[in-house]
Order: sequence, then structure tokens, then C-alpha cells
Amino acid sequence: MPYKSHTQLISKTDDTQPFIEIVLEKPVFGGPVPDDLKGLKKIKHTKNYVLTMDFHTKDIQYKRLDSIRFEISDEEKQAIASGTLPIFYGELSRRLYSPEVHRAQCTTQPDIVLGKQRGNLVGNFIIYATDVNNQLVSIAMNNRTLIDHKFSIGRLF
Repeated sequence: MPYKSHTQLISKTDDTQPFIEIVLEKPVFGGPVPDDLKGLKKIKHTKNYVLTMDFHTKDIQYKRLDSIRFEISDEEKQAIASGTLPIFYGELSRRLYSPEVHRAQCTTQPDIVLGKQRGNLVGNFIIYATDVNNQLVSIAMNNRTLIDHKFSIGRLF
């Protein structure tokens, strides 16, 4: 059951500006996971949530995404979970089919415990990154609605 937040960091009409999609979800892996993929063994056997991120930018201002600080609340602004998690696979690289765009598709470890939630959630996030000059920078995203995308057979038709 994923909770999704698609966040354009600047203007959605300006495709030269970076954007990020953050998804709060329970990971599901159907097959075996190789031993050399750090963190994925633990993710495969969990009931906790992870944050997955898809970061796009045309301006090469970031080298990698290092960690994410999160605070997740219910619709009444009551805190449910918070903390800071390292980001796995946060290196930005060029797309083969679109070399002018730099992208990172990454995830955290499964350490977010939400319990049973109903409805949408609200998230505040700070992504800690390393820029091209090896300086630490932060990207803040506050009051982002995480929309509850529950699977149902009725949505298939």
C-alpha cells in the first residue's frame, strides 16, 4: 500500500528545474535477492515501510543523495513517525535515453513503522545531499501530502 507524493521543487512548467517523487511503501520482492545488494536482504523480509525517491535534474548541482530526515503525521497533524535514514543508491547518473538529465532512483532501509493508518498522511522531509563541490546541502520539502493509493479490484476496470 504505497503513499505517494510527487513534488516539483520549482515550477512544474520549467523542465530544467529539479523534481523529486517520494513514495512511502511496504517493499515487496518476489524472488531471491543477491548478497551483494546491501540493505535489500533486510527489506525483503520486513513489514515496515521504506521511502523510495526518484530525483531528476538537468542541472548537475548534486553528486548524490546521502540521507533523509522525515516526519510523518496523520491528517490531524498528529506525529506518527520521524527519524533520519541513510539513502541507498543515491548517486546521480545520466539517463541513457536522455543524457541531458541526471537521475537518482534510491531507497532507504525499512525502519518506518506506521501501524494501521487510514487516509492520507502529511510528510515533512529534508534530504541531505552532496553537491558537485563536495559540500553538504539540504533540500527541504514541508507539508507534502502522501496520498493513500490502496489497491482494489474495482480500480482495474
